[in-house]
Amino acid sequence: MKKTVVLNSGGFDSTVLLKYLKDDYRAELHSLYFHYGQLNDSLASEFAVKNAEKYCNSHTEITIPKIAWTKSAYYSDSYESFDERYLEARNLIFASYAVSLAQSIGADSVAMALIKDGVDIYPDTSRRFAKKLDRLCREFGVSFKTPFIDIYKDDLFNAAAAFKVDPDSFLSCDVPVNGKPCGECPDCEAINDYRELYNFLNK
Repeated sequence: MKKTVVLNSGGFDSTVLLKYLKDDYRAELHSLYFHYGQLNDSLASEFAVKNAEKYCNSHTEITIPKIAWTKSAYYSDSYESFDERYLEARNLIFASYAVSLAQSIGADSVAMALIKDGVDIYPDTSRRFAKKLDRLCREFGVSFKTPFIDIYKDDLFNAAAAFKVDPDSFLSCDVPVNGKPCGECPDCEAINDYRELYNFLNK
């Protein structure tokens, strides 16, 4: 059976990716979560663990230094738009650890839930980035899989609702309040739209 290391943030995109890989790709999945100073860390890690227990053969957590030199508002407790959330080369940093883990356990691929929406804002989510990273990863005997790279968020919402991905099974709020999603940030607003779609299609 194929063996894949999956970047698992506990959020919407990675949760849908885990379900897709488990149901359609039929691989042995190994979850990887990063602690890097994110404001939602304690809550996000709980969701990551729960989803790993549901879909994966193993779960690994890595603590890396906070990316303190960022010019973005990523570590701020408030933001108004997604372009304020770019954390410089975060996906490249994550991928390097994932490839190392993949090599150590004999996995043939690394999977990341990159989607089309962020291409103009986040250079490490583009198809060009994914193709070049895949070429580099193959030098280590590992492929880099991004099955959602040509899918917009709204389309992923539709697919997730059809897959019956429960809106309560992930966290997509970067600035939770008292251990709960804030309900007001752009991520929470997007997930509220998904919840309405999910309830319409499944209840």
